[in-house]
Amino acid sequence: MKKQYLLAAMAAVMAVSATSCGIIDEINESEADSSAGESVASQAEQESQTVGEESSQAQQNQGEEGTPAVADESSQADDSQDGEVIPVSGIFTETVDGVEENYVIIGENESYLIGMGEVTGVPVEIEQTADTILINRGGVDDSDPVEYTYDGNVLTFERNGSAYEWTKIEFIPISGTYYEVDAEGTYLNEWVFNGDGTGTVAPYGSDESVNMTYTQTADGFEVSTDGGEAVSYSYTFDVMTLTLTADDGSVTTLKAANS
Repeated sequence: MKKQYLLAAMAAVMAVSATSCGIIDEINESEADSSAGESVASQAEQESQTVGEESSQAQQNQGEEGTPAVADESSQADDSQDGEVIPVSGIFTETVDGVEENYVIIGENESYLIGMGEVTGVPVEIEQTADTILINRGGVDDSDPVEYTYDGNVLTFERNGSAYEWTKIEFIPISGTYYEVDAEGTYLNEWVFNGDGTGTVAPYGSDESVNMTYTQTADGFEVSTDGGEAVSYSYTFDVMTLTLTADDGSVTTLKAANS
């Protein structure tokens, strides 16, 4: 009886042991699966992080590589601006080796160089590139194209060993004796401009004259005689000819004496 009891007890113990071993094996398998899953997840996370870092580095490299391209385009734009030609045009005083000598009028249709105090001039032609300029005076020029600087207001260059500077001015101040002429060129009156805003007007060939005052700006010309009311004109002046246009459209043309 005891032997049977012992056999039954041993069988029960073996069953419990087998059951325990099965449970332990399942636990071990579960832990192994969990560990493997965590390892796979960790590996995937590391790969994702690596891909993100590579993508970020690629974007950074692309930005760094793109910056010089933009700078190159900007540099090319600056080079294009540096090569731009500013056409020489307008009215200038010409200084040669520090001495004012001439007026230079560069227009769309006609261009002249006129000595200060003179009433006749010579035609001027300009051949200009971004780097050099050639100024042909009166159809004769014994120099080659020379380098120059010009900012739209001051032109500087050297020619035949002398330093030239053209300085833009708004208008040429009128001075000297001018004859008022009609459409046929007949002399009507003699106008004398003293250069200081005073002068005289007299019939041509007469010794009798009236006093005159005048005001000249870039935009207008005002004249009054013997203290009378000033008359306003629009005008053009190229040293050789002064043309005054009144508000009513009437035109007074004055030609420089000895021109």
